[in-house]
Amino acid sequence: MLNSFAAQESVSLPQPSPEFAQYLQPYQVAIAFQDQAEILRRSGGDRLVRFRLHLPPLAFFQMQIFALVDLDVWSTGDRYLYLESQAATVQVKLLGMEIQPGEFSLKLRGKIYQEAERLIGEASLNITVEVPPPISLLPSDLRQQGGDRLLAEVLSDLKLKLLQQLIKNYANWLLET
Repeated sequence: MLNSFAAQESVSLPQPSPEFAQYLQPYQVAIAFQDQAEILRRSGGDRLVRFRLHLPPLAFFQMQIFALVDLDVWSTGDRYLYLESQAATVQVKLLGMEIQPGEFSLKLRGKIYQEAERLIGEASLNITVEVPPPISLLPSDLRQQGGDRLLAEVLSDLKLKLLQQLIKNYANWLLET
């Protein structure tokens, strides 16, 4: 049985300084995920960076999903940075045993932009997964609420880690320049 789950996050922060616009480039976003990411490719004078991100394990009732996602981060030169997933590989375990994942798709999208003196960020995470028995026997509203809540927690955690690391890396960048 196919189930689709979704979550959205947004953030609005005061821009730390005028130099932050110079700092905030695709490569800086990619390395902010440094503990969980591997840079795969840089191109276009660092206007496009592809990196591989290990998402935190998704535990849904007795099912665990381990996802590895390739993400592109790029700049259009108009104060906007975009992030979009390109591919995902997945491992699924049910009651501790690995199972064939069946149909699975993951889409992670986001953008960061500057508006006046603020830094604005928006992200969405959508997953469609074939839910195996016995989880598929649960009431659909319970499955939906649990899946959406799980994705909201994962996305919120990614947002927090990204912001903390961006600020830390920015402080180091300021000291080096």
